[in-house]
Amino acid sequence: MSMDDIFKIAAAIITSIGGAALILAGFANWLGGIWAKRMLQNERAKHSNTLESLKKELDLLKQKELTRHFGKLAIYKDVVHFICEILRELEAISTSKQESISPDVDHTFALNRNKAYGYISLVSSQEVMDKYNEMIDFFYTCNLSRRGSNLG
Repeated sequence: MSMDDIFKIAAAIITSIGGAALILAGFANWLGGIWAKRMLQNERAKHSNTLESLKKELDLLKQKELTRHFGKLAIYKDVVHFICEILRELEAISTSKQESISPDVDHTFALNRNKAYGYISLVSSQEVMDKYNEMIDFFYTCNLSRRGSNLG
C-alpha cells in the first residue's frame, strides 16, 4: 500500500463521515424547529387560556363594581330628594313665605332621616356619615330656632 492509497482511503472516510455529519446536522435542525414550534404553540395556547380567564374575571369584577356604584347613586339620589324637601321648607321660612315647616314635611323628614342614615351607612365612609349627622343637626337647630321664634 502506498502513501497515495492511504490518503485516498483517509479522504474517503473523512468525506463519508463529514457527509453523514452534515445530514445529521440538517435533520437535527429540522427536528428542533418542529419541536420549538410545537412548544411555542403550546405556550401560546396556555397563555391564551389564562388571558381569557383573567378577562372574564375582570369583566365580572367590573360588573360588580358598576352595580355597586349605581346602587350607591340610587341611595344618594333618594337622600338628596328628601333633603331638598326640608331645604325648600327652611328656605320658605327664611324668606318669610311661610311661618313654619309644614307638619307633613316635618313628619316625612322625621321618618326618612333614619332610613336615609341606614342606607348611607351601607355604602359610605365614616366621613360621609359624620357630615350627614352634622347636616341633620343643623336642620334641627334651624327648625327649633324657628319654632322658638314663632312661639314668642
